[in-house]
Amino acid sequence: MRSKIMEVLEGRVLTLGPAPAPGPYRHFKLTRDADGIAWLLFDREGASTNTLSADVMEEFDQVLAALASERPSGLVIRSAKKSGFIAGADVNEFRGASDPAAVEAAIGRAHAVIDRLEALRVPSVAVIHGFCLGGGLEVALACQSRIAIDGAR
Repeated sequence: MRSKIMEVLEGRVLTLGPAPAPGPYRHFKLTRDADGIAWLLFDREGASTNTLSADVMEEFDQVLAALASERPSGLVIRSAKKSGFIAGADVNEFRGASDPAAVEAAIGRAHAVIDRLEALRVPSVAVIHGFCLGGGLEVALACQSRIAIDGAR
């Protein structure tokens, strides 16, 4: 059985979605199209690649909380980076870490955000281009559907 969001997206050119208006987020642009589908464009500020840092995951959690209360008819997650979807965790945040408990806690917080995406009561799809690694793959798998377009790996 095909999901409603896949039916709505069928036949469309999968661009980055409707032109986003300025919003409250630094790393994400959120907009809705005429069908009520929320388009979440991930564009990590100041970086050429999307990675999942603590501040990105905190903001992602805020976005998901807003989506849970707004209940759009669907959710499409895309990357604005030409290089790919999401490269995974920002491992630079763990350099020099000496306390395993702090690292485990940070990873646990990131997993809680991804769990929130998976539990979202909205049909969701990740549109993947380029690379999709580590935590990026976890984000894609937390969506109900995935579309891999040319160049996805």
